[in-house]
Amino acid sequence: MFKEYRFLSFCICLLLILTGCGQNYSAITIFRYDISAAIKSLDPQFAVNADAQMIISNCFQGLLKYSSKGEIIPAAAESYSLSDDGLKYVFKLKSGLRWSDGSQLTAHDFLWALRRLFSSSSSPFAQDFSSIKGAKQILAGKLSIDSLSVSAPDDLTLLIELDAPNSFFLSQLTTTAAMPCRESYFTGQKGRYGLAGGTLLFNGPFTVKNWSSSSVSLRKNEYYTGQVAAAGVDLHIGRGNAAGLFAKGDSDFCLLPYENIGDRQVDASNRFYNQVWSLVFNQRLPVYANERVRASLSSVLETSILKENLPPALKPYQGIVPETSALMGFNYRELAGTPSAPTSPADLRGAFYTALSKLGQEKLPKSTLYVPDTVIGRKIGGPISTSLATAAFRFCEYCSASDKRTGKHCCFGSI
Repeated sequence: MFKEYRFLSFCICLLLILTGCGQNYSAITIFRYDISAAIKSLDPQFAVNADAQMIISNCFQGLLKYSSKGEIIPAAAESYSLSDDGLKYVFKLKSGLRWSDGSQLTAHDFLWALRRLFSSSSSPFAQDFSSIKGAKQILAGKLSIDSLSVSAPDDLTLLIELDAPNSFFLSQLTTTAAMPCRESYFTGQKGRYGLAGGTLLFNGPFTVKNWSSSSVSLRKNEYYTGQVAAAGVDLHIGRGNAAGLFAKGDSDFCLLPYENIGDRQVDASNRFYNQVWSLVFNQRLPVYANERVRASLSSVLETSILKENLPPALKPYQGIVPETSALMGFNYRELAGTPSAPTSPADLRGAFYTALSKLGQEKLPKSTLYVPDTVIGRKIGGPISTSLATAAFRFCEYCSASDKRTGKHCCFGSI
């Protein structure tokens, strides 16, 4: 039996779209986008809602960020270094950075933000940063927040010391929880910071102009020095079906499964679709737990069936991990190299029968193929099943022509 796996996700990286990604949106100055629910908090150190974090990522800039190639690169930081023992980071900030009120952004703002993670009402992200020296003791109530090993010797230098090397620490600094916060402004909000419009300062591409239960309006931050591709975006809340609104021209982007696009005239270059297809054997069955059996069947599967049935806007890629994926801040594909085809036994038929013989089996059990319940999945399920059955008959030396056609009495079970 083949086990069903569904890998179906659709992603619009709004940050990349709005801060410049090579697209020409000159005809649009204010984008329209629908989100599912009202935003309750935009406090970077505490907001856990995905839509809220998307807004924060567009309105704040951390020390580091991910590039479109999946690499960690400087953002508010100009450069950074790490000691030989992997414990001490030194970040040098870019000069001239400002908050949305025109005031200077300093290393102290990042220092205060990291301390906030471990305040009396600790952040839900505190554990993610517990590798900072002193963090665990602060969370346990054994040290004060001032004991956190983060310091700012001057306005453009931030020092962070860990209690043990952490390969993921730079990645954690790209998250919304590590965005800066100015202490004097935070204190002045008297507990309202990030809970309503007018209670935040921003250092990223956009500021929050209006914020209500029905919409959040972002507008270009005049003090941001990086490239921004649009004047702003209006995020609408609770307007109904996002796909329907997009189809009517009432929004400029939406999360839309490929099969729901139908015959609509949508430019394929502006469509984002990620799907991973894998042939997965149920290894709880001894026969499929055998590597030789799996390799033999996988090697004769006609993978061209997948390519032939892909819609025009999609292209196949050999490998499970996408080209843009990162590992500990480095591009995964550069670390792993170009994926190669699976290794196949030189004598597929011989390897198959030898494996079955060692298992005391004469044929495979009756097998069921599961595919995702999508247009593409339903379209290629039949051809894949046929391909596997054809492969099974190709191996068989005992069956007559009619048996091979019907599958009866074959040394393979029916697929």
